[in-house]
Amino acid sequence: MLTDWRMPRAILSILIAFFVTSECLAGLQVVLEMDWPDDVAPGVIQRGIPQWFEQGFHLRPKGPIAQQPPFDMAHNKGVDEVWPHGHGAYLQPDGFLVVSAILGCSFAALAVDLAEYSVLQNISKDIGFRGFQADGTSSEVTFRLDGQIDSFGPLPDFETFFFPDTFRNIVRLETTTGGYSLDSLVVEVVPEPATLLLMCVGGLLLKRRS
Repeated sequence: MLTDWRMPRAILSILIAFFVTSECLAGLQVVLEMDWPDDVAPGVIQRGIPQWFEQGFHLRPKGPIAQQPPFDMAHNKGVDEVWPHGHGAYLQPDGFLVVSAILGCSFAALAVDLAEYSVLQNISKDIGFRGFQADGTSSEVTFRLDGQIDSFGPLPDFETFFFPDTFRNIVRLETTTGGYSLDSLVVEVVPEPATLLLMCVGGLLLKRRS
């Protein structure tokens, strides 16, 4: 029978830290769908937004975030003949986009759906991405849009692209191109060494207590 009061206190501290860091646990794969909020007025099909938060991730334009319109990013429902169609809602950055985890933990960029900005820009275009590691090094990849966009027509406006393995341990994802539509960004949280150590120590203490 455990009589040392310090052991339960240690376990409690570990459990508290575990829940605090739970958003940075490994294997947590999420899809950022950019879904349309319920509080948007009926009839609105496109709106300017300063930034976007979803499932522990922050998406914003590169540089200062505008505090009032005009904003550097649009949120689109894809229900107008001028814009891409086939996704419920998506983002349209006017400039470079920056993606990071709110808690600052490392993550993997796995895949993303991209489309042309509008039917007025239905040309093949290269969209560049750069992933930054914690030590300051970076990797780059370029995805080429096929230029096929016909809104409500039969062509698939969005294409799915997959990031290389060099984007699997990054702290920030940036685009190096503007003027595109983005949706369904698939990311996965990478285990932090401190989190893994915390889980191991907690397991040992619980085993010792039993």
